[in-house]
Amino acid sequence: MAATLQKAPLPGRRAPRLAEAWPHKHKHKHKHKHEHGHDARRARRVIRRATDYRGFAPALDLALATFGWGWHIEAGLAALRLVLRGTFDRHPDLQIVLGHWGEMLLFALDRIDGLSSAAPHLDRRVADYFATNIHIATSGMLTPRLLRHALAYTSVDRILLSGDHPFRRFDAATLTDFLRTLPDPGDRRKIAHANAESLYGLEPLPAGTAARTTTGLQEDA
Repeated sequence: MAATLQKAPLPGRRAPRLAEAWPHKHKHKHKHKHEHGHDARRARRVIRRATDYRGFAPALDLALATFGWGWHIEAGLAALRLVLRGTFDRHPDLQIVLGHWGEMLLFALDRIDGLSSAAPHLDRRVADYFATNIHIATSGMLTPRLLRHALAYTSVDRILLSGDHPFRRFDAATLTDFLRTLPDPGDRRKIAHANAESLYGLEPLPAGTAARTTTGLQEDA
């Protein structure tokens, strides 16, 4: 069985075996047939993930599997599976936050919405859940064109300014320059802090007072 579950090894690398990917399952030889099938499917997923990001220098393997690509694809897929499982139909008040401008999902949302025709069990179209249950965080990627793209697919009320500690840090001037790409001061306040206050139940800045936020913008709270 192990041989049928191996992927072809990448140059200079040995493909992981089933016993390595799922070692504790090989301690028991007498398993129910259904359990064997379930274990085999899980083992294939482990092996695929172990090899998809390998084949380069160790540092590049790690970067590809994490901040360069893997983190975002895996997080986006997990969120999409929540939608397709009908999680938000069963729990309509549930809210989640996706970092890095939506972990690739916003950029393919037109295409992803095509899944709606294959998911008749959902109450709404796939893209609709991004307007009611999913928030988008910047995660240190302060690029105006990403902001413009996000606003084309979701509302300003669902975008959160966020850092990416410990990977990236920004000074007040950088944050201010980013927020000033929004012409409306009210939209700046929402993204800078008001959206997070509402979502997380944080105490808002005192009403009617002038406050200097962490963005360095002077504003009326």
